Parts: sequence; C-alpha cells; structure tokens
Amino acid sequence: MELMALSLESLVCLDCLIDTLWLMIIAGEIASNWPIHQFEKNVLVASAHIQSELNVPVIIHPGRNTEAPFEVMRIFAEAGGKVAKTVMSHLDSESHLFASASILMNTLLNFMTGTLSVEEIVEFAATGTICELDLFGNEVSYYELSAEFDMPNDANRIAQLKALIDNGYADQITISHDIHTKHRLV
Repeated sequence: MELMALSLESLVCLDCLIDTLWLMIIAGEIASNWPIHQFEKNVLVASAHIQSELNVPVIIHPGRNTEAPFEVMRIFAEAGGKVAKTVMSHLDSESHLFASASILMNTLLNFMTGTLSVEEIVEFAATGTICELDLFGNEVSYYELSAEFDMPNDANRIAQLKALIDNGYADQITISHDIHTKHRLV
C-alpha cells in the first residue's frame, strides 16, 4: 500500500507501534509543506494520538510560510496533542520565507532575516509550544532552495532568543544545530 494512501487509523496503529518498538523516546521530526496537504494533516493527527497514548514529545517541521507553525499547532492541538511537549523546529530559518498578504508589511522587513519577526515568534510562543532555533553557526547567506532568500545569521537568532526570554518564554526554548548536509559539519 502506498504511504500517502494510508488511513488515519493505519497511521495510529498503536498496537503496531508497541509490537515493533520496545521504547519510543521521541516522535519526529514530523514534516509538513505549505499549504498543508490532507496526508500531512492525517500524520499530524496521528502524531497527536500517539503522543497522547505514549506520552512522548513530538518534533514538528513547519512548511515554508509564516502561517505554517500556527496552522500546524492548531491541527495538532485540536487532535489532542500536548503543545507543551511539542517542539516546532526551524523557527529561525527558511521555514518562514513566504508571507500572506495580511502580514506583508511586517514580513517585508523579515525577508532580510527570512524568519518570523520578533513579534511573531513571541506570538507563537504564546501557544505553549517549545520554540527551536536550530541553525546556530550556519552563517551562509545563500539558500539553495531559493536564490532570492538570505539566510538569517546568529545575530538574528540571538534577537529572537532575547525577545522570547524578555517575554517570559525562556522555558520554551530549545537550541540545536540542524546538520542535514555535509557542509554543515565544517
């Protein structure tokens, strides 16, 4: 059976998971595109069910749009996901290149950093989700998926961290380094 055709029930087969895995520490990274496809919604809902049953943290990769983290968490929470045990990765990077018309003016400035504005990341933290900034040390401005986009630098990431801390969200921050290509090992 093709993966994209799996039903929600098949995705949430806890007996299958329990028979296969003797220990699950974390679920993720659950990826999504923008706009979010129905299969991805099913995976988010299944992840919320699995998290509820197994009490494991979940890591989610948002689509490339400033609205994506908010929409992903809405779907996940409505399905019973525990937002306080969920990490939204890549909030400091390419995930938020494209903006909707409703926040265009705010985002024009953010094209320089390619990320959620300070106000938007604080607004997102208010959902209760753990905010991951995960490209520290990656000071490469060229982004291979979009030549028009300048990757943010560590100064932009530090500004986001400071805003989260200043607004009372220090306990919702995680920092990592997303090493998915060989050049990031150097």
